[in-house]
Amino acid sequence: MTLRIPSWRWTLIGLFLIASLVRVVFVLSLQPGFYFWDSVKYDRAAVSLLNQGTFGAEYDRSPAYPLFLAGIYLVLGKSILSIRLVEAVLGGVIAVLLAVIGKRTVGRTSGLLAGLIWTFYPLAVFLAGLVYPETIITLFLAGAVALLLAGIGSEPVSGQRPAVSEAASSVRPLPLIAAGLLMLLAFLAKPVVAATFLGVCVWLVLWKRWRSLPAVGLLVAGFCLPLVLWVAVSSHYFGRVIISDPRAGRMVDRVGSTNMDEVRKGRIQRILEDPGAFVVHVATEFAHFWQIYPERVVMSDQSLRDKFHERDARVVRKTVFNANSLTAWASILSIGPVFLLALGGVFFLVRDRRWADLSLLAFIVLSFAVAYSFFFTQLRYRIPVEPYIILLAGHGLAMLGELVWRRRAAKVSQNPVTRHRAAA
Repeated sequence: MTLRIPSWRWTLIGLFLIASLVRVVFVLSLQPGFYFWDSVKYDRAAVSLLNQGTFGAEYDRSPAYPLFLAGIYLVLGKSILSIRLVEAVLGGVIAVLLAVIGKRTVGRTSGLLAGLIWTFYPLAVFLAGLVYPETIITLFLAGAVALLLAGIGSEPVSGQRPAVSEAASSVRPLPLIAAGLLMLLAFLAKPVVAATFLGVCVWLVLWKRWRSLPAVGLLVAGFCLPLVLWVAVSSHYFGRVIISDPRAGRMVDRVGSTNMDEVRKGRIQRILEDPGAFVVHVATEFAHFWQIYPERVVMSDQSLRDKFHERDARVVRKTVFNANSLTAWASILSIGPVFLLALGGVFFLVRDRRWADLSLLAFIVLSFAVAYSFFFTQLRYRIPVEPYIILLAGHGLAMLGELVWRRRAAKVSQNPVTRHRAAA
């Protein structure tokens, strides 16, 4: 089954408008405050950037998101609603990027269905009101993947033809350099993106072999050269080198143990002393990465929420977005079917031997799953790679629709009345 689309460009415009509108309506319904304490920290760092030119002495997170917020405040004024409206529009852009990526990997119909799923997907809609860096990480990653596919010369999928593995060997430097730059921007918002960057480079080598060297070189240049520039600028302007999350080094030792005597040994020493416990920890966290309803939400503790509200009145005290039965069932009834459809998408890609397309999506998703499993996982950490699960779901839905269409057409063709009318 193939959707007859009169104009792909107008389809993308319509997808963008619908996805943006859904998110705008949602953010307008939210309370005028922050739902999580981390959002307050990002906001304070952004204000400090505008007023003092620094992130502030207490800021201990990645630099990209406060810079993003500072840009919004500079242009639109200091307002939580301004942030949410901008991120609502970015959610529409992500829907379009999903369709574009899908067109070059799993197919136009599958990509369009993925964009539509993202448009109404509760977790994706909620992202617009979160005031967390996940929005820009998701955007930068999707933009990087779209540019990567354009840079290596992959053609839009037609029928069952594999797009990536049989793509032309021509390399377009500008899209690949831009893809590397967007990967860097995502890394400056969340250090785990380094694993995704490495995974994409490995994927290129795996499927392009020696022909991948120019593409990998351009990707690395787009990532590393601006990184060197940022290191120099941050060292001069802020008085210290700010590459990514300053907490990463401390978290390496702390995660996996609450015993301070154990923590002081350092994570590497603990692994050497008890490798079995480390393996169990990684396996447990890897399984938890695929959770389909929210857990480990610290702000679900009402006493803690009250405490933060006293420290900053903008923190919302009462909300339905805590980890409760309502949010749990909303997540289960939306994420569950998407995961099942994604498994269907994997089945059809394997059936059609489209290994390159499948492995690209798998490498991106697994880069987050594996990297976070060494430390700590929760549903929110999966959001930046959720679009690639949705792409698989879109493909599963498209292929199931095609199967239904073919069976229906076969039944119609076998109907004696239908054949008689056709003959007449």
